Amino acid sequence: MVTFDTLKFYKEMSNAGMEEKQAITISKELQEIFSQNSDHLATKSDIREVKMELKGEIYLLRWMIGFVMAAIVASLIQHNFIH
Repeated sequence: MVTFDTLKFYKEMSNAGMEEKQAITISKELQEIFSQNSDHLATKSDIREVKMELKGEIYLLRWMIGFVMAAIVASLIQHNFIH
């Protein structure tokens, strides 16, 4: 989750000359935006999990392709020696 320090933002805006009401309103709105959008972000753990799933699927596909290739080669050899 993305964290947003509203108090720090408010203080920085106030020190820069922004009116208190504006600084508070903008700070609250930014906090809302960050909290809504952080739900759609993937964590390192999420990415690691998907990566492991993909590795497993790729490993399985390699074996399946190997078996298909072996069957094709066996069929070609059998066809050439029988005829």
